[in-house]
Amino acid sequence: YWILEYRIDVDTLTADPSAPAGSVTSVEFCGGTHLKRAGHMNTFTVVSEKPIAKGIRRILAVTGAEAAAAVARGEAIQAESDAITAQIEGGKYEYKKIIGEVNTLIQSNDKSVIPAWRRDRIRDHMSAIKAKLDKAKIESEKGLATENAAEIASLIAKNKDAPVIVEVLKTKGTSKGISEGLKTMRKKAPETAAVIMAVNDDDVFFHCLVPKKLSSGVGLRADEWLATFSGMLGAKCGGKDLYAQGSGKGAAQVEKALNLAKQYADSKMK
Repeated sequence: YWILEYRIDVDTLTADPSAPAGSVTSVEFCGGTHLKRAGHMNTFTVVSEKPIAKGIRRILAVTGAEAAAAVARGEAIQAESDAITAQIEGGKYEYKKIIGEVNTLIQSNDKSVIPAWRRDRIRDHMSAIKAKLDKAKIESEKGLATENAAEIASLIAKNKDAPVIVEVLKTKGTSKGISEGLKTMRKKAPETAAVIMAVNDDDVFFHCLVPKKLSSGVGLRADEWLATFSGMLGAKCGGKDLYAQGSGKGAAQVEKALNLAKQYADSKMK
């Protein structure tokens, strides 16, 4: 298509393009969309709007079958968003799984060609949902950490004279909760070595504390102690001879891990 400045009619210009009339008429190439009437578009939707320079924004829209597909795609993503929201409001979800679904949906929403207004609405809603989940997790872990520390304090009281404690917490566990509990053990039972495990859904957390006297005296090392069972949990561990910790997956393997930890301690304490 061409845009013409109509000082001279188009037929005259096209009949003799080299005539002098062409030099006094503005003629530019136009790459835009042309319609006989607006109804030819059928469906119309804006799919993006973004700045390209100061004070200038680029708007991209699609029409017809492509627009209908964009609308349908947006409705499908909206349905996913609604389903996730309903699941969270019902309270029946596992944090790691649901936060993964939320992140995947946010990425899919941002990359998909859908109506811009719906993309913005879904992004804002899911970002708010994500923030709410993170806040709830932090608050939940604070409570669990307090429960874990209290349970470890109870274990210390029940096993006051025991040289070694190897236990799995009954309360749902957190790494921070075990850490706080072992700080108390350092003060109240400084001669006691311990491996404390805790389960949270399928996650397994474990910390190991070894007094310097036992490490140098019988060769009981925290890092070696964890190495006896961490493999079966696919765990990542860190630490040295007096303190080590790790986390992995496999709640079903905890009893086996516990037995291996006890066997290692028995072999050193004989």
